[in-house]
Amino acid sequence: MLNYSWVALHRNLNWFKNACNCLDIENSWRKNVRIKVVMFFILISLSLNMQTDSIFISPFIGIHKSSFKYRILNTLLNEMNKSTDFIVNGLEEVLIQDDVFISSGNIIVERGGKLILRNVKVIFPHKKCYEYGIILKENTTLEIYQSEISGVNNLFFFKAQDTRLIIVDTKIRMTHIICGNSSQVMIIGSDLWALHSFDDCQIYINNSKLNYVFLRDSSFAKINNSNIVEVILYDRSKAEISNCVLKNIFYFDEGSTTLINCSYIDLIRYKPKCCSLIINVVDEITRDPIYHANVELYRLKTLVFSSLTNKYGVVVFQDIEEGDYIIEIEKKGYIPLRIRISLINEIQNEKFIMRREVKNQNTKFSSIMYILIIFSLFLLIHIKSKELIKYINKFLYF
Repeated sequence: MLNYSWVALHRNLNWFKNACNCLDIENSWRKNVRIKVVMFFILISLSLNMQTDSIFISPFIGIHKSSFKYRILNTLLNEMNKSTDFIVNGLEEVLIQDDVFISSGNIIVERGGKLILRNVKVIFPHKKCYEYGIILKENTTLEIYQSEISGVNNLFFFKAQDTRLIIVDTKIRMTHIICGNSSQVMIIGSDLWALHSFDDCQIYINNSKLNYVFLRDSSFAKINNSNIVEVILYDRSKAEISNCVLKNIFYFDEGSTTLINCSYIDLIRYKPKCCSLIINVVDEITRDPIYHANVELYRLKTLVFSSLTNKYGVVVFQDIEEGDYIIEIEKKGYIPLRIRISLINEIQNEKFIMRREVKNQNTKFSSIMYILIIFSLFLLIHIKSKELIKYINKFLYF
């Protein structure tokens, strides 16, 4: 289950020769059988890239009153072995259980490897920010149960690529968990600082507490019964959030969420969601599609789109920002329509029914009669005026 390294064993042997000089101990001490036993276990422990102070040294130092003090050895190990990485090789499965793991370097799971932490406290004591951390390579598995992972004074990194990551009843602090490729992440009953999801990651969170959840690219998150400060969506990422308490939800680009029975303070969209509007125009009586009806889309009295319906009575407007619009539809022989709509769905269908104009025969007849009456009056006046002129002439020359 663990990887033995003869190269590391030889390197550690040389290290112990230097360690003896650092402690100013004469060569005669090596003849002591008990010290030889301690030395053997320390060599093996370092060759396995494990923490010697908690696993091998402690049992012997406690029962042997020699010049080797636990604190001196622990300090020496930390100083002489700063960059030692704990590595799980490919096709290898490693279980660490009921222990305190103080990492002096990176924790690396190579391609195909599997690491299980159960009831373990992992500490990164490095002095520089993001100096060391956890690296999970492609096709790896990390399962963490009832554990705690944190840095001492600085942040550590946590990178997962195409990884199966399971976190149950665990607290992880002072890191941003970054998941990429097609990683699958399951978080149950845990307390995390921040989670970043890229590419096509699938995230499942239940009954947990997180400060930040970042979703990018085409990643997807399903969150239930959790308490989250902020959910931030970028690109084409999506989330289904139910029965959660949130503070803020931020949308960028085309990110979207489905909220079910959630409470939140603010829902902020920095770039409005773009939608597709499908309009179907039909006749009121026959319900047949109306061909070549002119459809215009207005926003704040500004014409945004204009098009004619096709033979199916349909016109499609794409890449329209969500919001309130006015639709005007005109077709010869029909009564024009003017309708207000709210565009809120990514794909929204709207159906409009147009009434035909009614031709009034009485109105036509009345118009003709008016013309005839006016003509008759004009003719009558013309005739009367001639008779009046004749009468005046007759009177003057009488």
